Amino acid sequence: WIYTPLYRASNCYAVRKSGGDWNRETYRKYKENGMLERCTPYWERMERFANVEDDDLDKLYEQELEAEKKEFESLCCKSIEKIKNMPKKQQLWIYGAGTGGKILLKCLSEHNISVCGFLDSAAESIQFCEGVPVKAVNNVNLEKCYILISLRWWEPFCVSTLLKGGVERNKILYISMENENLTL
Repeated sequence: WIYTPLYRASNCYAVRKSGGDWNRETYRKYKENGMLERCTPYWERMERFANVEDDDLDKLYEQELEAEKKEFESLCCKSIEKIKNMPKKQQLWIYGAGTGGKILLKCLSEHNISVCGFLDSAAESIQFCEGVPVKAVNNVNLEKCYILISLRWWEPFCVSTLLKGGVERNKILYISMENENLTL
């Protein structure tokens, strides 16, 4: 038995699609040892993926992805007041031009908060996202910026990348479903 982070819909789906039985085994072991509800707030997701029939796996995955998007949108909306209180003269960038970044941009736009653009490791291939420029971290002077990290799931590399790029720790707001509104 190998532990894998099965609280993410994409991980649960990938494990089941590959023919693996980690979902069922992880769920069973956690349930037996009483750790299920203590180890993750997403234990119900683990249960659903552990017990879904193979024919219904794709449908469940789509439902879970939609639920994740709605949850992340709610987290972004909860962050709006904190973002509004950031100094106006500082540039505001979103780190991550994927689904989480798009959700955050939409939420910011609805509250008339503008951003300079997205920071993303795939900037060369993306260039624009939702009409907003996408830049590589090393192509932007980040010393006078606030960064909103919009990755739905915790990715520690991005924080160290920003710190090395000159961003002060107190100018990073990390919005993540694993660490609700974590300000570093």
